[in-house]
Amino acid sequence: MSRDVRIAQESDYNDIWELTMQLWEAELKLDQIIDLSFLVGGKGKREVEEVISDSLCLVLDGPDGVIGFANGRPLNCEKYLASEIQLERIVVDKRHRGKGYGKLLLNALEGLCQIYGYSFIRLDVLSKNTSAIELYEKHDYIPYSATYRKPLSSSLEVEMNER
Repeated sequence: MSRDVRIAQESDYNDIWELTMQLWEAELKLDQIIDLSFLVGGKGKREVEEVISDSLCLVLDGPDGVIGFANGRPLNCEKYLASEIQLERIVVDKRHRGKGYGKLLLNALEGLCQIYGYSFIRLDVLSKNTSAIELYEKHDYIPYSATYRKPLSSSLEVEMNER
């Protein structure tokens, strides 16, 4: 079944927000240290709206609205000479996963990035997110760097006490 990928519009923000919540819910299951306190009071929704309005954002339409989206933000750093874009999210509604829609969104975003003259796409992915890693490796993404984290009990206690 073919689906249409298009540039996101302001009217898509609520659908994108709902999909983002699915993503964060899944990431929280993978990494219990993720801090989602910024979601309180609608701040998270405003941040998502700002991210989407400041990035290349594509949505995938389904029969009942947006069923997926992908966005990338240009890396505005002299070091990169504006030739790189950071892939921030590819999200497909959990009811529509496994149908090739992530691949469709990734291909469309790559094509748009080429049109805009970007030379590279970089991304971060949780090491436990094996389905995303498989998607990226199938599309010739290669590991470039590693990020390490160590939870510090004192900072976790302070964070928990502030809530």
